[in-house]
Amino acid sequence: MFREAFDFKVDELHLYGTLVKPENPGPHPAVVFVHWSGPINRNCYGSYLPIWERFVRRGYACMSWDKPGTGESRGEYDRVHLFQQRAQVVREGIRLLKKRGDIDPNSIGLWGISQAGWVMPLVAAGSEDVSFMIAVSCAGESGVRQGAYLIRRNLILEGLSEEEAERYGELYIKRNKAETYEEYLEYARPLNEQQHIRDSLKWGKIEPPEVFVANPPDFCQLIDPAPYLEKISCPVLAMWGDKDTSIDVVQAVEAYRSALTKAGNNNFRIVVFPDTAHNMSRTLTGRPEEWRGKREKIPEYLDAMEKWLMKLRKI
Repeated sequence: MFREAFDFKVDELHLYGTLVKPENPGPHPAVVFVHWSGPINRNCYGSYLPIWERFVRRGYACMSWDKPGTGESRGEYDRVHLFQQRAQVVREGIRLLKKRGDIDPNSIGLWGISQAGWVMPLVAAGSEDVSFMIAVSCAGESGVRQGAYLIRRNLILEGLSEEEAERYGELYIKRNKAETYEEYLEYARPLNEQQHIRDSLKWGKIEPPEVFVANPPDFCQLIDPAPYLEKISCPVLAMWGDKDTSIDVVQAVEAYRSALTKAGNNNFRIVVFPDTAHNMSRTLTGRPEEWRGKREKIPEYLDAMEKWLMKLRKI
């Protein structure tokens, strides 16, 4: 497996990354990796390595970069237009691959996990540049509704009643749709007072007035991926763990199935793995403390992706 460093710029962002590829000259099909939230480096602190090994041995090149402000990459995303900016960076990565002689320009796909579920559909919808998409633990609803689900599910695991957990979920939705700072404080203060939200989920923090933004129509938390999924015609592999406490898996599965069917997409596969957490590691309950930081993934997940990509090359 060869490794090659690269860098590129998108507006004020300067991205540095690595392209891993098979030893033969190619041209190779390629997979662009789209990270989840947080300060992720190009190999996601080692968790991508077993995936890269599987993909490369099946003839695929893998492209990934440090997120802005992480590793070597410079700059910072605008939090209001986060998903749109991330999508533009991915498009530029695809453009760079299409110019290379060792990459098949007609076989470039996306792999993404969690937050990538709002980024990849923006890139792939109606695009002739995206040949396939692998979605891992991706939501099927807006970020604000996914966040409310995360809060409700985790508070129930902490022992709160469903009624209490629902109240905090609704407060979170109202907080994110606040038009004034005073209205924001009205909903943010009760969230901040809930210790589990504040300490474990870290979503109860109250922002100072200079950071607060009255949400414009394209605020990243309000983007619903479904209308974009309805415009994706390329092959799609979508996977979840049934113990995911961050994503409403039942809703996400139905959203993907409905949207891709509406798109007339006849080549998609949906898989839900038992006893599996948000990061595709084994779990008993899905509690964040059981899976956060775990790099080992269930073998069924790695096998499913490898077999799907092998079949894709034969189509």
